[in-house]
Amino acid sequence: TLFRSKGKVAYTAQEIDVLVAHIVPADAWYILPIEVCGGAKSFRFYPDIPCKNARWEKYREAWHLLGLEPKPTQPRTPRPGKPKPRRRGVQA
Repeated sequence: TLFRSKGKVAYTAQEIDVLVAHIVPADAWYILPIEVCGGAKSFRFYPDIPCKNARWEKYREAWHLLGLEPKPTQPRTPRPGKPKPRRRGVQA
């Protein structure tokens, strides 16, 4: 359930189709179909942190859900002050 205001009147699937979140520091967009929100009162996104339980990550840049082309991808740069995540696996 997504709420409209402090009065906690819930939006319904008849009123909205998707929830769109823009994480400004990471320039990451999440397009969540209302059906997958399942009564959530809050959302946590991890655009800069590898997370094994990143529930919403499959909806990052999911422009196709709006019938749009994906935006051109740009290399993501870590935010200043944060160490760059190390990749595991075979190096070429």
